[in-house]
Amino acid sequence: MPVAADVQVVLGDSMGEMFAYYAAADLAFIGGSLLPFGGQNLIEACAVGTPVLIGPHTHNFADATRLAVEAGAALRVTDATELIAVMQRILGEAHVLAEMRSQGLQFVAAHRGATDNAMVVIGQSLSRPR
Repeated sequence: MPVAADVQVVLGDSMGEMFAYYAAADLAFIGGSLLPFGGQNLIEACAVGTPVLIGPHTHNFADATRLAVEAGAALRVTDATELIAVMQRILGEAHVLAEMRSQGLQFVAAHRGATDNAMVVIGQSLSRPR
């Protein structure tokens, strides 16, 4: 379904379509991370160069979130009030968005290959004599 030109916010909550939402977004907030439920995977947003905001509750993606924040691909906010303030500030600063986009792409590129590395370790483990 086409999105009207005057639409300013789109909430996405469907399987298999998040990459398209992220690719179309100027900025992404990772749902679930403001409450103690845990946020969703922020790597998908970073992979398409979308800057990310996350709340304090990211225990289920703790390492990826920490690394993305350290890389400058994501910013952590403490609550909904700070989320709105940071969102408004960042959307008004094109250079910040551009830097976060670049950092997100670099972050994902730097961590590619985990599956291949895991398969090598598994293969080595299976080929050892018992």
